[in-house]
Amino acid sequence: MASIAKLSKGWRAQIAIKGTRDSKVFSTKAEAVSWSSKRETEICEGDTTGIQKGRTLEDAFRRYEKEVSVHKRGTRHEILRMGDWSLRDRRYATRSHEASRDHI
Repeated sequence: MASIAKLSKGWRAQIAIKGTRDSKVFSTKAEAVSWSSKRETEICEGDTTGIQKGRTLEDAFRRYEKEVSVHKRGTRHEILRMGDWSLRDRRYATRSHEASRDHI
């Protein structure tokens, strides 16, 4: 179910279905209602899960390194910690969709 709220700069549409939350701001209420109904349909039909098949934990660390760590004061140490954890033990490099009970 969507929640539409008036803001000083427009209308915010928020949805929360099947553990997936999404939010966006629009200039008109009609746009907000339209987007929320389309997005709800996408989520209910399973078109978008947020899970990217074929990605590893190391891929997530590399993305975090490029997008988040570079803006922190302890960049170097954080990158070293992530690299140490993900690269030393290759067991964690199993692709998420290939993981079985043996990997957990």
